Amino acid sequence: MVREATINVNALAAKQTASDEEINAFWQQNQARFMAPEQFRVSYIKMDAASMQESASDDEIQSWYDQHKDQFTQPQRNRYSVIQTKTEADAKAVLAELQKGADFATLAKEKSTDIISARNGGDMGWMEDASTVPELKDAGLKEKGQLSGVIKSSVGFLVARLDDVQPAQVKPLADVRNDIAAKAKQEKALDAYYALQQKVSDAASNDNESLASAAQVAGLKVVETGWFGRDNLPEELNLNRSLTLFSTAVWWVRTARRAATPISLPLTAIALLFCALANTKPRR
Repeated sequence: MVREATINVNALAAKQTASDEEINAFWQQNQARFMAPEQFRVSYIKMDAASMQESASDDEIQSWYDQHKDQFTQPQRNRYSVIQTKTEADAKAVLAELQKGADFATLAKEKSTDIISARNGGDMGWMEDASTVPELKDAGLKEKGQLSGVIKSSVGFLVARLDDVQPAQVKPLADVRNDIAAKAKQEKALDAYYALQQKVSDAASNDNESLASAAQVAGLKVVETGWFGRDNLPEELNLNRSLTLFSTAVWWVRTARRAATPISLPLTAIALLFCALANTKPRR
């Protein structure tokens, strides 16, 4: 026979007592478990290029367009038609018919071994120089309607015709205005950010006691965090560079002993924290 009994552990624990001597002995043996970690308070100002964005004026947009026209230039494009054959003899026969006035599209549909272009009467569509095969580039076709000779290619032989030429042209400002406005706006923000960053860095270097000068130059308020330690960085400092920040803070306290000396910590390519250690609590 199996019998079950329920034991109230909490009730038993509540009846237990410990003397002052036992409590003191436990504390003496386990002091490390009850020590508060080293803590810090940090003062900082944050600079962010995103907060410096201003809309670009019409003159700035026009200037940006004029200086970057190469970005809005459509390269020259050529349109070719081809008739592909398996043998050189077949290509010569096709060329002879074309020279006698045969219709290119009709011959392409009848005789070309390139199924895709044959369906379109040999039309290859518009091609920029970068996408044109070397055989067509080297054919020496310059005038609309000009026929090539027999061209040897990697897939056999072909006869080509230059159907049309579209000269290089710059897209009008109206077509790219919105893109330029966004780029000019970003560029203005970056220019302003880097210029101000240099001024703030100089101010911070000249004032080793606080961030007051840097904040005045930046037009920003100094913010101070609450107490934090290695494992509970405040959200505003909990960034990719948080480990760098913590290590630097420890260096300030244990080596330099210059708690207010400001440093700069890059957050991203376009954001920066200027920090100073405001106060510390040693491990205790």
